[in-house]
Amino acid sequence: MEYSKDELAVEAKRVLEANRGVFEGAAANADGSGLTLTVSSAAKSRTQDVLSVDSKYPVAIEIGGESSAAVDDRKYTPYAPYPGGAYIFNGGTSGYACTSGWPVMIEQPDPQRPATYGMAFASHCITHTQGDTWSTFPAPDGTRYFFGQASLSIYRDGSSDSAVLINNPAQSGIEDPVKIYYPYVFVGPSVGATRYIVTASDPGVTIGDFWCLSGAPSGTTCNNQIAESAYYADYGSEYPIAGPLVRTVNVTDSSVGQGDSGGPAHTVDADGDPFVEVTGIISGMVGGAPNTCRANDDERLCSSIALISPYWRVQDTLAIHAMTAYNYTE
Repeated sequence: MEYSKDELAVEAKRVLEANRGVFEGAAANADGSGLTLTVSSAAKSRTQDVLSVDSKYPVAIEIGGESSAAVDDRKYTPYAPYPGGAYIFNGGTSGYACTSGWPVMIEQPDPQRPATYGMAFASHCITHTQGDTWSTFPAPDGTRYFFGQASLSIYRDGSSDSAVLINNPAQSGIEDPVKIYYPYVFVGPSVGATRYIVTASDPGVTIGDFWCLSGAPSGTTCNNQIAESAYYADYGSEYPIAGPLVRTVNVTDSSVGQGDSGGPAHTVDADGDPFVEVTGIISGMVGGAPNTCRANDDERLCSSIALISPYWRVQDTLAIHAMTAYNYTE
C-alpha cells in the first residue's frame, strides 16, 4: 500500500472538518492510494474551494459516487497541489506543450514577481509561448486550469535551460503558495502514473550511474545511463548554448521525445517506492526520429539519448532548492 490506511483515515476526517459545507464526505481509498472526497454536483466539483483543497495526500473528487473528470493523472490534473511530471499547456488550441519538473523553494524572491515556492521546468519551453500562463492540459471538454506563470526574464536561465513557474493568486484563486505545489512527481507510464514523494535532491553526477526520466508523453524510464557530465548543446540560433548538461543513453529503448522537455530526472530513494530524489530537468535530446517512441507514438520525435540539466546547475543558477517532504512548510 502506498500510504497507511490509518493515516489516510485521520486525514480524511481532518479535511472534512477543515472544509465544512464543501464536501458531502471523505474517505481513505481502500488501496491506500489517497483520499476520495464526495461533492453533490458537477458544478460543485469545479468551485475554487474544491479545486484548492489542501491535503498532503493525493485527492480524487467524486460526484454523488461517480468519479468526476478531475482524475489524478499526468494529462488531466485540474486541481492543486500540482506535481512534477505532468502535462502543462500554453496558448490556444494549437498551443505548446511541455512537462512540469519538480517543486522548488525560491531562495532569492524577485521583487517584481515575489514568490517563495515554484515549479522548475525547461527555459526553452518559454521561447515560443503565447503568454506567461501555463495551464493543465485541456480536459475532454476543453477546460484548462491555471498551473503556473512563467516570465521571459525572471526565474529563468537559458544556459542551464531552466526556469521556474510560480503561482499567481489572481489567476489560480489560491492565496497560500504551499497549496499549489507540493513535493510530488509523477512516476509511471504516460497514462496511469502515480505520485511519488520527493524526499531529497541528489546533486551528484557519476559516469555510469542510471537516472530515471519522467516526461509526460513518454512516461518514466530508468534505463538512462550517464555517459557525459559536461555536454553542451546547440538547440538553434533562437536559444543560447545550453550546458554543461548531463548526457544519458538509454540502453534498451527511446527515453525522451517532444513534449517531455522540463520533466523531472530522479533516482529512487534509499527507502524505495514511493520516494524519489530529484537529479535534474529534461532539457533535450540528440538526434531523434518519428515512430520510435515508447509511448504516444504520434509522429513526435523521440531518441534514446537524453540531455539533462543537472540539479546542481539549476540550483546554483536560479538560487533555488528542491522542495521535499521535510521542508515544504518552511
